[in-house]
Amino acid sequence: QVMTQDSFEVDRFRAIATRLQNGEQAVLADILRDVLGRIVKDKLKERFSLNDADLEDVFSITLFRLWRNRLLYDPEKAPFDRWCYLVARNVAIDLVRRKLRTNSEEFPKRNSNSGNSS
Repeated sequence: QVMTQDSFEVDRFRAIATRLQNGEQAVLADILRDVLGRIVKDKLKERFSLNDADLEDVFSITLFRLWRNRLLYDPEKAPFDRWCYLVARNVAIDLVRRKLRTNSEEFPKRNSNSGNSS
């Protein structure tokens, strides 16, 4: 029986998830390379207009959250790559919100009465 690439990836991601849940820290490099780097990176870059520095931040925080919440992953609810994407997406949303807040604090709000003489 010939294994398709999709089923190969599914099996690979299951193995990665199992290693993560078993507390094998070395699996984080595999997640970064095979899941975040290959699958998640382009989706996040496109959706959130992230630069490379932002992506590094998102991936670092994502790896930390995946590690911290590794025992909460349930393969019955979502495939592993989807779970990783959702965690990374939430981190990216937090980053974008933080940047927007920072940018709005840097530029004082204009007083609606000043400078309007029309």
